[in-house]
Amino acid sequence: MSLATWFISSFLILLSTVLAYYFFIEKPKMEKKPNNVIELQTDGFDFILYQGKVKELVTDYNRYLADMDIVIYSKSIFIGFLNPKYAYLEMPAKSIHGVKYEPNKILVSCCKELCGTSKLTIKGASTKELYMIAKKIDFISKRSKKVKAI
Repeated sequence: MSLATWFISSFLILLSTVLAYYFFIEKPKMEKKPNNVIELQTDGFDFILYQGKVKELVTDYNRYLADMDIVIYSKSIFIGFLNPKYAYLEMPAKSIHGVKYEPNKILVSCCKELCGTSKLTIKGASTKELYMIAKKIDFISKRSKKVKAI
């Protein structure tokens, strides 16, 4: 066996070992991502904490009965239609005073000067979805108050 054939055969064995390691061990590790982890965007814009649907939105003087989109960003809330983009309510997080969760609705008290309404009632399809929305709204509200205090 010459030196050249030994070198080529050892190179092919090494190459096949590296490829097998990548495709059978490393690639499956990269594809498994937990569902509850939110990847943050670092481009300076608001990142999405939650995106879902709501069935009903009640403000001070209006009541909207439609299958609307709700997007909770890190600094604001959007309720309306995403395609075509039409907002019934866009509210900054600093305007939220408090959030109260009930099994069939969420009550949000707001600063009327900042968002145009003093209270907001959100009704959704499921209690689990409403609970997630209430937790996210409460989170961005508390976060905006901490940022303001610093």
